Amino acid sequence: MGMALKNVIFDLDGTLIDSLPGIEYSVDFALRAEDYPARTCDVRPLIGPPIRDTLRAISGETTPEALDGLESAFRRSYDTEGWKRTVLQTEASETLAWLSASGLSLFIVTNKPRHATRQIVEHFGLNDFFADVVSPDSAEPNYRSKAEMLRRLMQAGSVRNSDSLFVGDTHEDAEAAAAVGMPSLILTSGYGGFRPTHKQPDCRVVRTIGELKIYCSSPTEGSKQP
Repeated sequence: MGMALKNVIFDLDGTLIDSLPGIEYSVDFALRAEDYPARTCDVRPLIGPPIRDTLRAISGETTPEALDGLESAFRRSYDTEGWKRTVLQTEASETLAWLSASGLSLFIVTNKPRHATRQIVEHFGLNDFFADVVSPDSAEPNYRSKAEMLRRLMQAGSVRNSDSLFVGDTHEDAEAAAAVGMPSLILTSGYGGFRPTHKQPDCRVVRTIGELKIYCSSPTEGSKQP
């Protein structure tokens, strides 16, 4: 993968933060508010895609009107109380400070809406680390995928696929990076239960975000997928 690295782009949920406690809280609120049975499944493996997909999988609901109701109830809860249960991943702040001090430009690309993302980033004092933060609703119409959000950064001119790295925790993250020709680094400790495949040739894996410091010190090292 050897390259002159200038930019590191981060996914948020499962990568920089542990949002599971808040998402569980607000999913359970939405189910109660919309008169659905109590949740019996684990939310963790469902985190990553847009929350509407998570609510569809948990509730079994398919009609747009019902999903609108669930999503609206989730947002009421998450945007006021749920997000406050977020936990910063171990070594996240230290790693961001190290990367920034090393002269790298840092960005966030996330499926989490802009309002909640801003609250979380401000709450943990991470604002100054990031040159830009891109959410689906950072544009109108909304971005439909992380690949579209990555392209937005590239079109702005400061990010090129040849000198940038996308750090995430799911197959969606690896596939988004591959779609724009960008290398990816996937954390196996995140939500995605990531297992490398031959379809992602420019993807490496590490367990925790702290290992990113070693990786960026020696970009040719690391655990390259088979």
